[in-house]
Amino acid sequence: MKTKSVLLSALLIFLFNAGQAQDMQYAKDVIKKLCSDEFAGRGYIDDGVNRSANYLADEFKKLRLRSYGRDYFQDFYFPVNTFPYPIRCTLDNIVLKEGADFFLHPASNSCSGDYKVRHYDLSDSVDQKLFERKIELGSESNEAFAFKGSKEEIQLANSRLNKNIVIESRENKIIYGVSTSVSDKCRLIFPDSIIDNASELSIKGSNLFLQEFHSRNVMAYIPARKKSSKKRRRKSKSVQPKRSTETIVITAHYDHLGKMGNAIFPGASDNASGVSMVLNLAKHYARKAPNKNIAFILFAGEEAGILGSLYYTKNPAFPLENITMLINLDIMGSADEGVTVVNATEFPQQFEKLVAINKTHTYIPAVKSRGKAANSDHYFFSEEGIPSFFLYSNGGPGFYHDIYDTANSIPLTNYEGVFKLLVNFIDSF
Repeated sequence: MKTKSVLLSALLIFLFNAGQAQDMQYAKDVIKKLCSDEFAGRGYIDDGVNRSANYLADEFKKLRLRSYGRDYFQDFYFPVNTFPYPIRCTLDNIVLKEGADFFLHPASNSCSGDYKVRHYDLSDSVDQKLFERKIELGSESNEAFAFKGSKEEIQLANSRLNKNIVIESRENKIIYGVSTSVSDKCRLIFPDSIIDNASELSIKGSNLFLQEFHSRNVMAYIPARKKSSKKRRRKSKSVQPKRSTETIVITAHYDHLGKMGNAIFPGASDNASGVSMVLNLAKHYARKAPNKNIAFILFAGEEAGILGSLYYTKNPAFPLENITMLINLDIMGSADEGVTVVNATEFPQQFEKLVAINKTHTYIPAVKSRGKAANSDHYFFSEEGIPSFFLYSNGGPGFYHDIYDTANSIPLTNYEGVFKLLVNFIDSF
């Protein structure tokens, strides 16, 4: 009997773990697909973001998730600045590679010509005086100004120039972004190691400002299992089981930076990894009916200013007051040091529950607390008073908003542990 009891216990543990298991191969396939050249960095050139939206809607359909309308999309529009054409740049006759050696600033206007580079360190008092003197004397049209200093100092210096090229010289790694506006001048970003001491710049790059870019949130849901009732109607007829209206929402943004000239920003950790986790959770609950409704929302426009989630909170697919908990996932590339939870201090009861679950099962090394931050798609939900967490992983190679954040660069350390932690947390509601 003891042997049978041990075997039964082992079987139950196996079945429990199997029920919580995510599909690592599926995660890798999703990340590889989203980071492929087919989707052009999931941005605004070659319609990469909308083609990836079609792929994600097809995944929801394959998993037999329900849509909130006739399809899985929620359409919205916003302006965006793009650089769809090849970019040529040399410094002192050395040919540079866009994305690796330099960026056009996301808000840059078109650039074309040969320029003398003037260097100013705005944190240095002598250079400040020299720049003031230059402003008094006037700048020439063939001068490019390379500034070191804080963002505020560079912004002020930029505003004092007419239409000269402005170069931001950065000590640390340079990262790209998305802009919904366009500057009146050409702007470039270089690492110090490349722009320092350069005297001659040649640049040709053209922007294309899109006033109304059409983008889409991708949404689906799984209904809660019906709750049985012991109450009886007259004539002994059973009351029909009812489903809960309470909803857990799992979100991630699927858009990324797209292309800048010939440079592609694949966005593996940010945020193909988060999308893969959402799809893995959808796959899990498609096989196991949840206690509450679970909505899966993949937002566009996050990199342009968390615009997809802003639009959604103003145009929800179901009442926002039905949301019991929202979990936003971003940068799930490697949790070898655990995860950080934004809004942990705002919703301490839910955070303590999450920490307690991890402490019991030791899914990941740590669940760290962080306060309120408007840095991802959870933000506008929490501003509506909805308990909302933003989880991101800690550790890994650290590629972010650059051309090196590829499918092959992220190790997905403790990915399964994060998945199990999330499943346990979701099931606790």
